Order: sequence, then C-alpha cells, then structure tokens
Amino acid sequence: MSKRAFRKLTVPFGMRDGRPVFVSDVALGLGCGCTCPECGEPLIARNRDFPGRRRVRHFQHARASSCPGGVETAIHRMAKEVLATSVAVLLPRWASGDVAIEPESLAIVSARLEAPLIDGAARPDVLLRGMAEEIEFDVLCVEVRVHHAVDAAKRDLLATNGLDTIEIDLSRLTDKAVADPAAFRYEVL
Repeated sequence: MSKRAFRKLTVPFGMRDGRPVFVSDVALGLGCGCTCPECGEPLIARNRDFPGRRRVRHFQHARASSCPGGVETAIHRMAKEVLATSVAVLLPRWASGDVAIEPESLAIVSARLEAPLIDGAARPDVLLRGMAEEIEFDVLCVEVRVHHAVDAAKRDLLATNGLDTIEIDLSRLTDKAVADPAAFRYEVL
C-alpha cells in the first residue's frame, strides 16, 4: 500500500464553541480546541509557518479518520457564517417579472441559517433580509454550492412559491483561497 493511503484527511475550517473558525485564528496543534464540522472529532491546527512550507495551513483529524465529508461541510458552514455576519453581499444580475437589476450590493438587515420555509418543505442555507437600491427583500434565499448545485426539485419549489434565490458557487476555490480568510470572504460575498 502506498504512503498516500495512510494520509489523514485535512479540513480547512474547524468548529469551536459552535461556530466555524479559520485555522489562522487559533492556537497551534491540539491547543486549538476545535472539532471537525462533519464528524465532531478533535482536530489539530496545522498553522505553523516555516521556511519551505508547501501546503496551505489547515486542520487535520487528531486520529486516523474515515470522515467522508469534512472538507465540503467545513467550506459550506464557513460560507454560511460569513454571510450571517456580514453587512452586505454583491447580488448578481437578475430579473424577476418586469424588474431587472444589475450587479449591486444588498445591505443585509438580518440573516437566518437553515430556516424552514413553505411549511418545512424547503430549508435554504441562509435567509437574508435587506435592501438593494430601491428594492427591499423580505426573503432572499441563498444556497451555497461546494460540490452539488441546488437540485431541480428545490429550485422549482422555491420559484413556484415566489421566493427569490441565489446560489453562491464555491466549487472552484483553490486550497489557497479557502485558507486565506480575506480571499474566502471575498469569494463568498
């Protein structure tokens, strides 16, 4: 068996006190006090800089793990946290009925994560309320794509019920962009 088969899974963000954190914001090693967003197991912060470092800073499971989705879950949770704690997000160009809006900033008034809609039939990643130019959004559904786009059934359900929705596509982020807090926030917002 090759060395690669024994390599431990790396995770770009850890969970501490119920919130996702960047590896650059915590202590080195097990002292970070973080757990995996997918399986809840303890993480080690691999965030020490040294000459010749080739890999980006990251978290790693403290013990050998078969955790299937730490990377996707971590990126997904951190993106939702960024949206929930930001004051604005750039909306793409879109049209709804006879109204068309060019890309512009939505001033976020409030954000709720995973709030049920349509009698629990839909649960968007984030519900935003805010103002863009002259248009007030009581509900703007935001879906975060890491590997899988919103499926047709959910898209149709939201559209049929007149809920404006955007999808933020993070599927092409590099490890370097994910590990850099400023770059990650920029890509999300």
